[in-house]
Amino acid sequence: MEKPSREELEFVIAALQEKILVLETELNERGVLAVEQIVEPKDYRDMKAHVEKLEQEVEALRYILSFSGVQSLDMLATDFLSILQTRLKQIAVEFGNFPVGLEERNILKKIIHSLHSGARQLDQLLK
Repeated sequence: MEKPSREELEFVIAALQEKILVLETELNERGVLAVEQIVEPKDYRDMKAHVEKLEQEVEALRYILSFSGVQSLDMLATDFLSILQTRLKQIAVEFGNFPVGLEERNILKKIIHSLHSGARQLDQLLK
């Protein structure tokens, strides 16, 4: 079988394009519309209902959290640093202005130990 020439192919393409125009015109005159149908998965309605229920639960939990006093990490860290700096200044003033005995030194050692321990725990979280 012989391969068609370029001219023959162009003639066939032109004829097909003309036929397409005739068919489109005929469809438009008859008022035929092409409709695309969306087919949902079998469990679509169940999944949609489940998602709506979960969204309601999330909103309820957000509402509860707004009144629970739970703070974000950045707020907690900011508060902690502010309190820590204030208290350390107060301790330094106390040590500078008043006589310090063994009991006060032991309290200060407990504070230092607690700060070191907390720093190690936070450092472990970052690893």
